[in-house]
Amino acid sequence: MSLFLITSGYAAIQWAFHRPAKTFYGVIMGGMLVRFVIIGICLVVVRRMENVHIYGFVGAVMASYILLQILEVKFIQAELRSRKLHKGK
Repeated sequence: MSLFLITSGYAAIQWAFHRPAKTFYGVIMGGMLVRFVIIGICLVVVRRMENVHIYGFVGAVMASYILLQILEVKFIQAELRSRKLHKGK
């Protein structure tokens, strides 16, 4: 699941970088929402199928989601810096 979320987010950002700002931000915010919903659905499914400690499980999933969001923001910043450098030349 994580690999799918990471690669789909990366592909969406790459595609959105060459679009207008409104489209870019729509892809970013929509992508976060879609991934959050997918994670929520997976949490419900796992909770119903397995007997897991719910607070620990949800905490671990949310921590990994936040980490992935931080990495995504760092990637976006790096891409924007790269674009500025290429435009300046």
